[in-house]
Amino acid sequence: MTVIDCAGDKEIASNLVKYLISLGHDARQDNSLVIINEKNVKNILKLFIKYAGKSDYDILQADSETIVLAKLTSITNFGLSTCEICGYVATDEELFAHRRAHGIQLF
Repeated sequence: MTVIDCAGDKEIASNLVKYLISLGHDARQDNSLVIINEKNVKNILKLFIKYAGKSDYDILQADSETIVLAKLTSITNFGLSTCEICGYVATDEELFAHRRAHGIQLF
């Protein structure tokens, strides 16, 4: 059994269940989760992404029994940036102070 977490998107979960059932798989929906009685579903999900025209979605393995199907987005869409030296993520104001801790002199 595999759980596919559609990251809160009940509509895509519903569409996925319909797609899986149309292929003959035993699947059900629980809010934005899709439960399917299969182990290897990544190829099926890749086909679903193409079928549904959701090229901005990706498949991420959360753990041995859970896969996340979600739209990838940049952290900049949330008003965050990353430190060029270590990858620390913060707001621009916090990042300014953080960079100074690396010894970068910003004027």
